[in-house]
Amino acid sequence: MKKNIWKFILTKLEKNISVVLLVVAQSKGSAPGRQGFKMAVSGDNELFGTIGGGKIEFDLVEYSKKIIAENESVKELKKFVHQQSEKDSSGMICGGSQDVIIWKFCEDDIENINVLLEAEKNFIPKIVSFNNNRLEITKCNLKTMKYVFSLENEDWEYSEKAGISDKVYIVGAGHVGLATANLLNLLNFEVILLDHRNDLDLSSINKNEIKFQIIDKYVNVDQFLEEGENSYVVIVTFEHSGDEEALKSLIGKNLKYLGMMGSKRKVKEIKENLLKAGIKEEIFENIHSPIGVKIKSETPDEIAVSIAAEIIDVKNSN
Repeated sequence: MKKNIWKFILTKLEKNISVVLLVVAQSKGSAPGRQGFKMAVSGDNELFGTIGGGKIEFDLVEYSKKIIAENESVKELKKFVHQQSEKDSSGMICGGSQDVIIWKFCEDDIENINVLLEAEKNFIPKIVSFNNNRLEITKCNLKTMKYVFSLENEDWEYSEKAGISDKVYIVGAGHVGLATANLLNLLNFEVILLDHRNDLDLSSINKNEIKFQIIDKYVNVDQFLEEGENSYVVIVTFEHSGDEEALKSLIGKNLKYLGMMGSKRKVKEIKENLLKAGIKEEIFENIHSPIGVKIKSETPDEIAVSIAAEIIDVKNSN
């Protein structure tokens, strides 16, 4: 199973173990924890996740333990300013600020968590909302922003999308494709490998987490994926013609990320061929090719790190 903070919380509550959830509701400047970061502290001294580390995380973990030990009911928001001269100083000097929700779960929350986990299992979009009084799971409008936070006097509300998985479609299940699939799986992406070969050694992938789909032709690869802001595509077939066919099939589609492996010469040649086929020049601006962050990678694992780094950069930029 992929790491899931909600599953962690549910498991503890079902064993009658108290849990406090910490959520970064808002983050500004150079704060260590970004909006949406979460950390759970359980009554049996287990920790799950992070809100950015450092002194603020240490202090809030200790505060959470105190809440659990004293059996307090807490639903609050704390502001931390990372400058020593400020009123709400966190004791850190990195600059910026963050608002953190501190939420002590109770038995009544189990039903909501079950609803959320079922939605995530079936990829049903939901909205998770916290405010001064309650936790709610409601229907999701896909146009809703990923995170929404409001604060007026003492009243606050934070909501985020849930049940929507970031999917990476890797076209080509060779050495680089497998290495990239395994790494992105560890990073909590849903990974789907696509290849036209049925005699590949797939022993290195976790079959419970990484899906493998045999396709007939790379030119039809667009038929095997979902478009959208949570869809990422990596093209790493074993031959130039496969890369070109896959790119031609996917170029111009609504994708968060589209990258193709290859040397500058190969990329230039494929681009020229697609321009001759009628693809407009401006469409190429959104293609990451040569793929990955420039780290002088050579081995499949190093290339996978380069690709994953670029995907994470794109994912976290918006």
